[in-house]
Amino acid sequence: MFLLVSGHDRPGGGFAAGLVAGMAYVLRYIAGGRRELAAGLPMRPQGLLAIGLLVAAGTATLPLLWGAPILQTFAGTADLPVFGR
Repeated sequence: MFLLVSGHDRPGGGFAAGLVAGMAYVLRYIAGGRRELAAGLPMRPQGLLAIGLLVAAGTATLPLLWGAPILQTFAGTADLPVFGR
């Protein structure tokens, strides 16, 4: 989470966080096998993929409700206790 939040506005932040999270599952598979990996997943991979696709489609089309073009971005700032501005 730290890599994702701290590197959000810098190049490679989300990508690096995804790599670290993916490697955690790879190491769990190597250490414990298929059953150990399945025990560590919060849900079935198909459900996770479906939720990801719904979030991506919703994020792309949500600006249409306010009359903005598809994939219109929104920027905001917030002060987080641990991470800063």
